[in-house]
Order: sequence, then C-alpha cells, then structure tokens
Amino acid sequence: MKKIKKSKSKDYPVLRLYKDDLEKIETIFKENYEDYEIIIDEYRLENISDISKIKKRETTNFSIKAHFPYIHLDISKDSASLHISDEDDLKLLGMFSKIDEILSKRISLLSVFTIPWIYFSVQLILWIIFWGFPIERFNIPKLLFMGSFLILIVIWVLGSFWLKFKKHSLIYLSEDSHSKLNFFQRNKDKIIISIISAIIGAIIGIGGTIVANWLYNKLF
Repeated sequence: MKKIKKSKSKDYPVLRLYKDDLEKIETIFKENYEDYEIIIDEYRLENISDISKIKKRETTNFSIKAHFPYIHLDISKDSASLHISDEDDLKLLGMFSKIDEILSKRISLLSVFTIPWIYFSVQLILWIIFWGFPIERFNIPKLLFMGSFLILIVIWVLGSFWLKFKKHSLIYLSEDSHSKLNFFQRNKDKIIISIISAIIGAIIGIGGTIVANWLYNKLF
C-alpha cells in the first residue's frame, strides 16, 4: 500500500514585489535544486541577475518553478499562487514556508477591499443610507441624492469585484525594497487607501446617525 501524494497551494491577493525579493526567492531554489526555470514576461532567464537586460522598470508576470519534486510560484496580472506537489515532503514544505514569508510581507494594503466582511458591511451601510437618509431635513434634491448614491454603490461593487477577480500584482524589476522611490510610487497604495477610508468613514458616520435617529424615534 502506498500513500497518495497530496499537493499544497496558496493564493495571494494584490502583491508588490521588488528585485531583491526575487533574488531571495531564487536563492531558496538554488539551495534545493540544480535546475529551475525563471520566466518574466516573454523572457526565459538564466538567473535573476538577467533582469538588468530587460528594458522595463516593472512587470506583472513572473514565474519560477522546478521539478522532481514540483514547486511553482506563478504571478500574473490576474493572480498569484504558490504550489507544491507533495505537502509531506519536508524540503518542499521548507521552501513553501520561506517563500510564503517573503510574499506575505509584500501584500498590498489594497487587498483589504477583497475581504468579504468589509465588502458586504460597506455595501449594507450604503443601502441603509440610500433608503433611510432623511433627505427632507437637509433640502437635498431627491433625484440628485439617489443618483449620487447609486453611482457610489456601483463604483464600490465594481471596484471590489475588480480587485477580487483582477488582482493587479506589480513587480519592480529595477528597484530594491530599500530603494528611494518617489513619494507617489512608494505610497500609492496608502494614498488610495486613505482616500477610500475617508469616504467610508464619512459614509459610516452618516449611517450611524440614521440608525441612532431611527432608534431614538422608536424608543422615545
């Protein structure tokens, strides 16, 4: 009797990787395999140092894999995953753990919007405000208010679905993680998060006021 091998894999949300991250990942492969394959876009590389020959600063496509036993890290514009062929193989498990540690540190803040409870909570609050906001108290044109909120709901739904199903991972080929990128490059995701968080905070504040007024009217 022989035990059937069971594979192990992990999917990642939006990633932001740098050249030195790729070098660390290659080192993990070097320590365990004589031969492995690296592909960036349409190029097959001998090693990560060949990145300098690619005439672009960033990419969304990176793949590194080895066989016998099989391990594959595949990052594309739409997805990112790490896969090993045998979860009982100690060498593979060790590699999986080390690579996972590198990738987990590079998960973008934008990934927060792919978390189901955040997505549905914000959507619920938007609908509560849409149906319960006391427009008459603030002299707001009804069509303007309803139209604006419907647009906001559509943006939230489509934006969240885009992040969930079209995860846009980015790899900086010419920059290390400690390089001095310009302010916008370094903080782009944080700026987007701050803007969206401010909008969500305002929405939650309005929703809380509506709920509080409703409870007050019901209880008193």
